[in-house]
Amino acid sequence: RAQFFFSHNGGGTWSLASESVAGGGAPPPGHPATLVAGGQGNWVAIGPASIWVSGNGQTWLLVSTTGLPGQVNVLRRTSGGFVALGPGGMFTSKNGVSWQRLAGPTGATDVKYLASAGNTVLVAGEVTADRTIAGHPAVGAVGAAWLSRDGGRDWTAVSIPAGHGATDEIAGVAADAAGFVAVRPAASAGLPVADVDRSADGVTWTFATTLAGGPGTPGFTPGVMNGTADGAAITGVSAGQLIAYGSANGI
Repeated sequence: RAQFFFSHNGGGTWSLASESVAGGGAPPPGHPATLVAGGQGNWVAIGPASIWVSGNGQTWLLVSTTGLPGQVNVLRRTSGGFVALGPGGMFTSKNGVSWQRLAGPTGATDVKYLASAGNTVLVAGEVTADRTIAGHPAVGAVGAAWLSRDGGRDWTAVSIPAGHGATDEIAGVAADAAGFVAVRPAASAGLPVADVDRSADGVTWTFATTLAGGPGTPGFTPGVMNGTADGAAITGVSAGQLIAYGSANGI
């Protein structure tokens, strides 16, 4: 059974939200949500067989027991509503109840990460391209990114630098008050590290810094990245320990 929790004190204490179906009554079991996004009086949560909506995060209404018509792995709030995307395609909604399927970025074989600032949306995933594996030419998946300025309807490919020992993979993107931030797995002195790039507009990117762990915990493999107007955060693994980096400006 789906359960939602909310906090009024920055995560210090949590309360269980209430749930219902249209017309009242308890929702049936078997419709948990795996993704949630919202704010500004409009929240949505999506699962493989569910869509939930809420006006405050404290009371939730089950509006679909089938979910979206395709697998999605990321959900974000935009100024115009919501964007969800994944191997099953890209979907947009103004209210979380009615969804429209869009074509998504041309050439993308998979889309894994999404960041939004207002109605500007940055996504990162993979395309098929020529690459070198163990010194031999091959065709495989490489990281790629796309930008939309109209909430996900039209897309333009953007180039995020892959220097400083970075791989051709993109491991996360985020939006903060200064623009967008992206992270790539990299290597330095035989250790895994993470290269961070940032952009004010999502189009022009510059190298910002390398995250390499610290004394006693050398190396860093990025995991999850997210951001808000207050800054960006990257969690990952360093010497077998879970750690996190935070930045108010992505630098």
